[in-house]
Amino acid sequence: MLKHTKKIKEIYEDIQRKLFYMIPEKWENLYLYSSVQDEEDGKQTGELFFYYIPKGIFRKNPVNVYEIPAKFNLDENEYMKLVEILFEKIKRIKRRI
Repeated sequence: MLKHTKKIKEIYEDIQRKLFYMIPEKWENLYLYSSVQDEEDGKQTGELFFYYIPKGIFRKNPVNVYEIPAKFNLDENEYMKLVEILFEKIKRIKRRI
């Protein structure tokens, strides 16, 4: 059981690192929502959404995960690959590794 708990902790830490990498500015709060459902064929589907509040006195409007590429002039396809990698990590938690 301890090995299993350690692995889950590693996945959460990896998710945290990926989120820090994906947000190209300093932020105060981050809100993440993910839904994972198991299909009858064994595949998993679902959705991932997060937004953050930028750090600063005048920057209190939340930024949606899907606004980041346009806001920071990033390649949208490359950024969406990062979102998919993040979602795969979250699905691993649902599968319990």
